[in-house]
Amino acid sequence: MNATLFCNATGNPVPTIRWTKGGSVIMGNSKNELSADQKHLTVINVSRNDGGEYLCEAENSLGNNTSTGIRLDVQYRPEITFHPNAVIRPVGSSVILYCNVTANPEPTISWTKIGFSGQLHNNSRISYSESHKKLTMANVNMRDSGKYECAATNDVGKDVSRAALVDVTCNYDVSP
Repeated sequence: MNATLFCNATGNPVPTIRWTKGGSVIMGNSKNELSADQKHLTVINVSRNDGGEYLCEAENSLGNNTSTGIRLDVQYRPEITFHPNAVIRPVGSSVILYCNVTANPEPTISWTKIGFSGQLHNNSRISYSESHKKLTMANVNMRDSGKYECAATNDVGKDVSRAALVDVTCNYDVSP
């Protein structure tokens, strides 16, 4: 999909128009097409890197003027960029699992234990960071052993992490 931005610049003498993004001048190339009068900028095959604020600058011999920012909001489905890792902990200790996600719009993150019906909810032993990217289980017991995964969902789609094995061990003292 392409996106075309328009710069409504007029003047006498006719101004020269220049487009910028992030302080860098945009030149016509295979990624960005500029109309002959430079008033139209077409971003070819829009990707998430094309999102951001674009500025149109018009200049002639009498001065220059810069547009207010034109925001190109590129939305994309969540992508898990850091998957939770396997953990081995003794009974009574804490387990922390991390999951990092990139997405636009911001996703909702949830955690599940495979084979357990429903999502994990805050309680006296289970808590989440504000963004839900970190799951903490305190005072773990043998029933907490299993595979855990995080899921990220937004209006564009969903991604699920690889499952992380949580192995809670119990040390028995066998004395003769």
